[in-house]
Amino acid sequence: MNRLRDFADVRRDIEDENPGVQLELRRTAQKRSIAQMLVRMRKQAGLTQTALAVETGWDKGFVSRLEGAYGGMPDTGTIARYATACGFTLRLVAGNTGDDSGAIEVTLQDDRQ
Repeated sequence: MNRLRDFADVRRDIEDENPGVQLELRRTAQKRSIAQMLVRMRKQAGLTQTALAVETGWDKGFVSRLEGAYGGMPDTGTIARYATACGFTLRLVAGNTGDDSGAIEVTLQDDRQ
């Protein structure tokens, strides 16, 4: 009988079987974290990618790339413009995260009334 497996178990198995996956996950960790934050912001604002593109004056493809795991890291001006279009204020906090990931903390303030 097949039992459904937890995603974390499946991911661990894949990483163990293919070290390249581990390297790629580490390499893209910061961009994925930023991308996930952007998607959460946009969804909380009730915007589609198309609506956000119109609000910011960007191409929808650019919004899609910002929200993807790959590609270049967006600069703070781009993230701030994205946040403003979603009704948030961007505040960056830099500090030691206590690990070797090089992660940064990004704090968003919801300015929607």
